Amino acid sequence: MKTIRIIGFIVALGALGYYAYQLIAKPNGKKYTLNDKHHVYYKGDGVTEDDAKKVGTYLTGIGLFGADNEMDVQINAEKNSNDINIRFIVDKDKVTPQIENSFLSIGNDMAAKIYPDKTLHLILTDTHFDDIKDVGTVKASQPQTNTNTKQTDDEK
Repeated sequence: MKTIRIIGFIVALGALGYYAYQLIAKPNGKKYTLNDKHHVYYKGDGVTEDDAKKVGTYLTGIGLFGADNEMDVQINAEKNSNDINIRFIVDKDKVTPQIENSFLSIGNDMAAKIYPDKTLHLILTDTHFDDIKDVGTVKASQPQTNTNTKQTDDEK
């Protein structure tokens, strides 16, 4: 019986530590809430709540942030960088080359409309913003580049 209490205490302490870390350190960044189903997390050098609002408004406008789905996005930039990472939470089992190309198209449009002077790195992630797939890099003045080197001629 004493062993069960000790194990329970250790599990509770671990859970408390994890949630304290999430609350205090904010590893995903600050959260901008569009509505109950859609959030844009933002962090890094020069990324502001205004950027999160622009991204959220854009994604709502194209229907990615729709009434029928729940989705979060994270935007972040490194210090002294002209690059912005945009992470989209997706279901790993539903990622296909067509889905990847759709995100490249969205990224290309975002680069032209929101970040014309930046290079966007598009990354598909799980619910913890851990990378699943680096889709590619886009810039407003350049065509899309898919980093998927395993494409066949039919997929190009």
